[in-house]
Amino acid sequence: MNTAHNYVIVTALLLAGFVASTQAAVSSYELTSSYDLKTLTADSKTYAASRLINVTLTDVDDSSIQLIYFRDTALTSDRSSVIEDLSINTGIANLMSGEFMFNAPVVNRPGIDFVLFDFGGQNEAFSITLNSVTQGYSTLDTTVITGLLIEAYSTTDPVTTVAELEAVSFPANTDSSASLTGAIGIDLDDFGLATGASATSFLFTSTNVDPLLIVGLPAVPSPSALPAGLLLLAAFVVRRR
Repeated sequence: MNTAHNYVIVTALLLAGFVASTQAAVSSYELTSSYDLKTLTADSKTYAASRLINVTLTDVDDSSIQLIYFRDTALTSDRSSVIEDLSINTGIANLMSGEFMFNAPVVNRPGIDFVLFDFGGQNEAFSITLNSVTQGYSTLDTTVITGLLIEAYSTTDPVTTVAELEAVSFPANTDSSASLTGAIGIDLDDFGLATGASATSFLFTSTNVDPLLIVGLPAVPSPSALPAGLLLLAAFVVRRR
């Protein structure tokens, strides 16, 4: 961690799903010292975290859900926020089923279109259902973050709606550390979407994957990541106006 610059640079393999997908790219992402996402690079394009498209949890079905927080953080009243923020020190452990809505449409472009961060295991299976098509994927965690200390709050009560998630009691909490953390890139081509078409929501299912963060990529990367020629053209257009 480079606290002097308030970020760490992490190299990870962003891999699209192994079913009916061909896209794979070695990329990087930056984290702040508090483990919030700073930038994300996919398919040689860099995106500022502020331009990424967050998700909202709209439905959940889990028999024994666990919420992940940074160590010594109290359980918050807005429980679904653990998967709706830009932090990789919060999330849901072993999420069985969750429906998510992108906060803005994610446009299908060549390559990776949205990214799921998880921790705790390698080659763990999960499925994404989108556009009435279900595809299977596998986590590919790498030791990219060490010393990430977490607090896991658990309940034995079944949770079948977001309202129940917000209301249920979480009497037990345990400390843990996440030495394996990874990111999986998903290509909307896998779901039969045409180039330029948009996705607005999806269903996630698994038995042992721990999603920490899910973000869609905007149609255009951050200005600093654009080729110099495009930047000059943009400047020329501005001057002409």
